[in-house]
Amino acid sequence: MTTNELMRFRHAVPFKPFELRLKDGRRFVVREPIHIGRNETGSTIVVAAPDDTFAFFPPNDVSEVTLAQDARKRRNR
Repeated sequence: MTTNELMRFRHAVPFKPFELRLKDGRRFVVREPIHIGRNETGSTIVVAAPDDTFAFFPPNDVSEVTLAQDARKRRNR
């Protein structure tokens, strides 16, 4: 996955929470656009984790991006 592809999820209007699944098995739910960012060159993605820490990884470590479960439930109501 490229940085630009990931940032399209961040800048979607309206924003919909999404989940990143990494190749190493980690998962991160991005509930707000400010919870994900990138460095200046786009070589590193940063995500706010629920334990008040940050995860840093290259964009090509992302294996899948899906809408978060909460967003799907709200959309189907």
